[in-house]
Amino acid sequence: MRMILLLLSFLLLGAECHNTDNGFKPPHIIFIFADDLWNLGYFKKEYTPTYRGFDTFLGYMNPFIGYYDHTHVDSTGLPRQSKFEGIDFYNGTSILKDRQGEYATYLFTETAENIIKNHNASKPLFLYLAHLAVHTGNFYKPLEAPAEVISKFKHIEDINRRIQAAITSIMDDSIGVVFRVLHAKNMLDNSIILFVSDNGGEVNPALGGYGSNYPLRGKKQTFWEGGIHLPALIWSPLLNLGKPRISQQLMHVTDWLPTLYKAAGNRGQQHLHSSMHWRLCDKLVQRKDIKNAGHFLAISKRVGYIQNLPDDFM
Repeated sequence: MRMILLLLSFLLLGAECHNTDNGFKPPHIIFIFADDLWNLGYFKKEYTPTYRGFDTFLGYMNPFIGYYDHTHVDSTGLPRQSKFEGIDFYNGTSILKDRQGEYATYLFTETAENIIKNHNASKPLFLYLAHLAVHTGNFYKPLEAPAEVISKFKHIEDINRRIQAAITSIMDDSIGVVFRVLHAKNMLDNSIILFVSDNGGEVNPALGGYGSNYPLRGKKQTFWEGGIHLPALIWSPLLNLGKPRISQQLMHVTDWLPTLYKAAGNRGQQHLHSSMHWRLCDKLVQRKDIKNAGHFLAISKRVGYIQNLPDDFM
């Protein structure tokens, strides 16, 4: 299991705050992750998603795949066989071969849409939508997007940056689809929607990177802020916000589980602890007249963190 260090700046978006003291109704939690993967093992089926709590799974097990061919190609470090490759696209525990040639972001979006449409809205839903976008694919085709979308960005001179913009645009449209289908199912008013990523962008073209972390220093796989200081967005009508707010609180990726678990009701797992202490409705944004940022920053108990790096780390 990889442990990722994240320093997150939150953009909090919301409207009316619902009363959660009486008649608590567990919210739907929609966790949208840009540039992510399973990465919790697959050498035994017991390590795969549908054996670890998820009802369904559509995706890949390795760090990346091709956007259209859904294959993973990587080096082995072995002299006799320098690389391994094959289809890395699963529906549950079965290899999905008959969807090759279809753009990965569209497939993930279609699956998420169908899950929400077929969900019993009276029961809480946890949907983890981990996009391949905006990660690069295989070395022979690191950036891929439909030509008609790429053509929308002709004003971007560099062709690779143009394709990167198209990849991002399709992911953005995907998030819009999720919002619309939640609204159509009357689930949106009781939803918490999060959008985050796991690291800063790769900016080295030699590594297939055409991102930008400006104005922060560094990039993916560095411990400068460009590698670990990321924006994130939380949207929910359960927030008591008169207008959007940016939080600069310090948060680690391990805070997500207890924070969201508490938001969902925190039943039976009292040992889970978070520096954030959910009840965003009460603690983060309840007082509309807060003028002193110290009141807001005091909510997070994190004031720093320790990095324990191996001697040979990059």
